[in-house]
Amino acid sequence: MNDWISRFDIPLRTLDALHLAITFSYEISLITADEGLAASAKVLGMKNQ
Repeated sequence: MNDWISRFDIPLRTLDALHLAITFSYEISLITADEGLAASAKVLGMKNQ
């Protein structure tokens, strides 16, 4: 997760980043209707629906 901080190619809002960090930490799938958030999760290699 530390390398996420240095990435500038993924535009995230503060709460989006928080949601990604929590789902990553608990190793759970992200379920969202936000296409931008889902795309960011995919780039980071996270499971999402």
